[in-house]
Amino acid sequence: MQFASQNIAASIRTCPPPHDFSTLKEFFESDPAIELQIRRCFAKFLQGYRSEGEFVYLRLIQDLCLQNRNSLEVSYMHLAKCSLTLAIWLVDCPAVVLNNFNLSARTVAEELFQTNRSVVPEHIFVRIDDLPISDVVADVLSNRTDCMDKLVKVCGKVKSSTLVSPHARKVIIEEVHNNWFTEGSLIEVVMRNDLVTQAPLGHIIEVTGI
Repeated sequence: MQFASQNIAASIRTCPPPHDFSTLKEFFESDPAIELQIRRCFAKFLQGYRSEGEFVYLRLIQDLCLQNRNSLEVSYMHLAKCSLTLAIWLVDCPAVVLNNFNLSARTVAEELFQTNRSVVPEHIFVRIDDLPISDVVADVLSNRTDCMDKLVKVCGKVKSSTLVSPHARKVIIEEVHNNWFTEGSLIEVVMRNDLVTQAPLGHIIEVTGI
C-alpha cells in the first residue's frame, strides 16, 4: 500500500471497533441513534466546510441539483480533517456509512432548495475522492476476507466494459502501479447509476469503492 498522508493512512486501517463489539456493523446495529448521528455530523460537514471563504460542498450540491446530476464527490482528506472518526468508520464499514451519507446529502439539498425541491434528484450518491491509501490489485485479490466490505482504491486501464443493465456496467481494469502496467493484475469492478458512462475503453481510471 502507498500512503499519501502517513498519519491518516495509518489510522484508518488500525482503528479497532468500539469496545464490546467485534465489528463496526454490530456497533451500528446496536443503536439506531448512531446512524442518525452519522447523518447529522455529515450534514454539518457539508454545510460548514470552507476553502478560501467558499462553502465548498454547498456549492457542489447546488451545482449537482441545477445540472440534474446524482454524484457528489467528497474529499476524504476534507472529511478526515473535520471528523477523523467518521473518516475511519467510512473505510471500515463503507456500505452503512455511505448509505447514511447519501441520505444526509439529499437532506442538505432539500434545505438548499426549500422553495424549489423539484430540482433535487431522487437519489444523491456520495463518491469518495482523495483516499490516502492506494491498494495493490494482487493484495486485494489475495486478501479477499480482509478487504471484503471495506473501502479500497485501485488505479488501472480499462480493458473491457460491459453494460449489464441501464444502471450497472462491469469493467475490467489492468492495474497501473507507479506509472507501470502490472501484467496479469486484472480486477473487475461494477460501475453503478450515473457512473456507467465514466469508464471509456483504454482510459486510465481511479476507482474507490467497496
